Amino acid sequence: MAVGDLVFAVTAYGSAFAIRSTIHLPWVSDMLPAHRFFEVSHPWILMPWSLWVCLYGVTLYEPPYKRGAAELVTSVTLGLGLQTALIAGSYFFLQKPFPRSVLALYWALAAGGITAWRLLIAKLNGLLPQRRVLLINTASEDLLATARLQESLGDEFKIIGSHHVQEGHDLSEIARSRKVDGLILLTEPSLYGRLLSTANLASHSVWLLPFVSKSSYERPLLVTDHSASWKGIFDLGLALLLAVLTAPLTIIAGVLILIGSGSPVFYRQERVGQGGRLFWLYKFRTMVRGAERETGAVLSNMNDPRVTRAGRWLRRFRIDELPQLFNIISGDMSFVGPRPERPEFVDRFLKEIPAYRERLRAKPGLTGLAQVAGTYHTSADEKLKYDLAYVYSRSPLLDALVLVKTVRVLLARQGV
Repeated sequence: MAVGDLVFAVTAYGSAFAIRSTIHLPWVSDMLPAHRFFEVSHPWILMPWSLWVCLYGVTLYEPPYKRGAAELVTSVTLGLGLQTALIAGSYFFLQKPFPRSVLALYWALAAGGITAWRLLIAKLNGLLPQRRVLLINTASEDLLATARLQESLGDEFKIIGSHHVQEGHDLSEIARSRKVDGLILLTEPSLYGRLLSTANLASHSVWLLPFVSKSSYERPLLVTDHSASWKGIFDLGLALLLAVLTAPLTIIAGVLILIGSGSPVFYRQERVGQGGRLFWLYKFRTMVRGAERETGAVLSNMNDPRVTRAGRWLRRFRIDELPQLFNIISGDMSFVGPRPERPEFVDRFLKEIPAYRERLRAKPGLTGLAQVAGTYHTSADEKLKYDLAYVYSRSPLLDALVLVKTVRVLLARQGV
């Protein structure tokens, strides 16, 4: 779907130039000389990423996949409008000339083309072969839940039944015997590692669905066998860039803390990282000094009286997390991954929650799947479902989607 969107967007861009060069439009004084196409700086790098981010931002890459024509037109028009504004803004700030009429035409043509393309795909989906999948669970089959899940998955998947998994079951053998294209795991996260060790990802796909406790289903996450070597370069480059861009905000936050409650500005706390290794995590101080002197280590909550006035504002917009860019630069953290916890809480969770140790396989993140899919009051057990789903499904695309959704969560002031 995303590739098709990009093809129609690039076609609309070229068509916009062709129309301006060959047709006299009533709202412009004259036609655009054909040679202008070769003189301007084209947004070839910005176009695909801005398109996908903006369309994702208006939920066009999320369920429900079947939409009415009016809803689709509204979402596509809004998403393309945001992308056009982003491209126009980049030319303005870079002080590069670009024909504004071409961007206006691009918006109209791309919105029309992508809408038509998506409506066509919706019509054809009923004719295309579906992926035959089997649900793997630890409870008896719930026909109502299965029907709801099938409706949420749309036409890409066809649920042919479910399998009640038990100790020692082999996913590869189950997939072969039931002759399916893939398996969707609905099991508890404590079984992820054991079950996935019996899967042959080269012969059949496996998806995780940690969202089943919600009223509406999310898209399953494809289990991957990718290494995370790509993350180091991405994290370092993006962290250095953001550290420079957010420097003014860092200075403002420091001044607010000094005025409101004095020094120190920064606060460090020991956290558990990848493989159980301890490291110092840095934040802007948002609580009164000596907040845990009498209480010891306790989890904070939404209305914690220890939070200062400036701290509430910093927490509200997650500005208190900015110093963690230096944790990413030093290699202790990543942008996306399970949030790092304090040793006291990790020791407790290891005793109370099976498989909690598995989340330590990944480098901790500034944000994570649990932060964008859960709520403020999501329990540690529920967060673990999201964290382990990320550990086994991590990929550059999933990281990009989590980062985009993080921005949406911040703007709506939701999440964990």
